[in-house]
Amino acid sequence: MKVCVLASSYPAHAADLAGPFAPHVVRALVERGHRVVVVTQAKPGPRDAGGLDVRWFTWRGGARALAQLRPWQPPDALALASWLRGAARAVADLAERERPDVCLALMALPAGLVTWHIHRRCGIPYVVWALGSDVAVWGRRAVARPLLRVVLRGAAACVADGVRLAAQAEALAGRPCAFLPTLRPLPPAEPALLPAQQRHVVFVGRLERVKGPDVLLHAWARLRRVRRDAVLHVVGEGSLEAALHALADRLGLGGAVVWHGLTGAARVAGLLAAADAVAIPSRSESIPLVLSEALQMRAPLAVTDVGDMGVLVRRHGLGLVAPPEDAAAFARALGGVLAAGRAAYEQRLAAASEAFSVQATVERMETVLVDAAACGCARR
Repeated sequence: MKVCVLASSYPAHAADLAGPFAPHVVRALVERGHRVVVVTQAKPGPRDAGGLDVRWFTWRGGARALAQLRPWQPPDALALASWLRGAARAVADLAERERPDVCLALMALPAGLVTWHIHRRCGIPYVVWALGSDVAVWGRRAVARPLLRVVLRGAAACVADGVRLAAQAEALAGRPCAFLPTLRPLPPAEPALLPAQQRHVVFVGRLERVKGPDVLLHAWARLRRVRRDAVLHVVGEGSLEAALHALADRLGLGGAVVWHGLTGAARVAGLLAAADAVAIPSRSESIPLVLSEALQMRAPLAVTDVGDMGVLVRRHGLGLVAPPEDAAAFARALGGVLAAGRAAYEQRLAAASEAFSVQATVERMETVLVDAAACGCARR
């Protein structure tokens, strides 16, 4: 089977945190004997596809993530238009030259819109994997909702990275959408060697408003009043990086926050393995990759009650939950997890990790793609 994967977010190299689950899915499909080509936007700086077939197209957004764009602002509208134009040309060229059996759109918007267009033009069926903001955010906007509905209805199949997200997609499109989590298998951990006399909390994610790093810093300032031994480790980069450094300084956090920037998966695994807690303070989320990564490393969680996170953490006893955008409540959740200690959650974390298997996800996606390719048509 020949598969074209159109990714709105895809890592340019091993340390890039953009869409880090995607290469693992692609590689697993290749190892199962399928021909897979990834189409995604080029970024400034070095690119390393890790032996996979990745076709990079140029656009006007540079290093910015598509999730950062605000289409109602003219410069961002031009950047988004250039992404759609570049993606459509690249996928159309691939369709003409290599004729894939099926396309997989990673996000219903904007990637799904391009695969819908290619389907209309060339008859190639497509599958949509909704990943969060494409349905949860754009599905609430009057301008984008009709486009999203058309994309979901035209797909041969729809899956979503979250139980609640799948239900939202079903309600919007009036058709089934299955839950399929995105997962990234972590490599062997690179030892973090964190001071044993301190308590360590790790945040991994984009430094963007949706991920709530500003809420986390305000919570951290509160927690530090009673836990002077606590150190926060921040892994990731984004448009808020400078503002967050300034906020940490204003809050007097000083050496209480360690900024790691972008780092490789082995280093992330080491930090999670050594963490006393993992913080996920998101304002909007489905099931972030760092949640499954924390489970792999048996690290307890403090999360906000958005998407499926609160339900999963409560159901399986994986940590504590706080309302979104409530720094005081999040500080209490972090403090509670630290007070309980990692050993208190170990058995429940081990049991829950079995439900998040990369192998199971890939097997289900392979079945969906094979069925779509065999059908040779999509719903209109």
